[in-house]
Amino acid sequence: MRRKSASIVAVFLILAGMLAGAPARSDEIDLGFPFEVTWTGVPMATGDLYFYQEASDYRIEISGQTIEPFANLVPWSAQIQSSGERVSDTRRPKRYLSDIRSKDLHLRAQIDWTVTGDPIAQVAPKMDPAFLTPVDHDLARQAVDPLSFIAVVYDAIHQSAGTKCDTSTHLWDGERLMKAEVETRGFETLTADRPWSYSGPALTCWVRLQELGGFPKAPPAGYIDEAAMQRVVYLARLNDIWTPVRLEIATPIGRFVGRLKLQ
Repeated sequence: MRRKSASIVAVFLILAGMLAGAPARSDEIDLGFPFEVTWTGVPMATGDLYFYQEASDYRIEISGQTIEPFANLVPWSAQIQSSGERVSDTRRPKRYLSDIRSKDLHLRAQIDWTVTGDPIAQVAPKMDPAFLTPVDHDLARQAVDPLSFIAVVYDAIHQSAGTKCDTSTHLWDGERLMKAEVETRGFETLTADRPWSYSGPALTCWVRLQELGGFPKAPPAGYIDEAAMQRVVYLARLNDIWTPVRLEIATPIGRFVGRLKLQ
């Protein structure tokens, strides 16, 4: 169940992670949107995401839950938040909190960064390190939490004046270490497939995640490696802000699509 929970979280986090724009004042952001996630075309989950930044401080929050009929089959909910500061061109997280509940598991994580930048992580339940791939703690120290990835991507888009989303960083959730890369793939025209979804030109960005440490040494049956998932995020300029309007994740068990609700 931990892998299933992580797969759903990935949909929410990447959608949130692309919540980036170029507002009139680059040091101020106050954005919030509801969204829906479908699996093989069937509505599976709903949620809300929020990104706030003022001067050097930022805060990101995301919540979500499965809806009927999935709520009975695979009950799942998540409350995740992150806060930190921007120093020059570097994002420095201060605290990351994650609370994810499913039918058989309750995952909790907290990371606090010391004044020297060292992350102190508490994860429950904690998996036996003997069964996990080793973590490079020097890389983990340089990494940002999954939600602070939002701010990293925001910086990349703002610095290119909304023309590119290329960036890369390392992600650390207290147990797992990954490399995240975002690549610009040009513009496409989207057609609304929901009454409230976006229609029009969109900047296309591919997101790749590579497992580096903290993952099972002997993956169980049905395990899906992060590298096996193809992720594409579409951003559109709404009210002078580049906003993620659609996310597609192709996996061996079907296609997940996240859409912002614009109406």
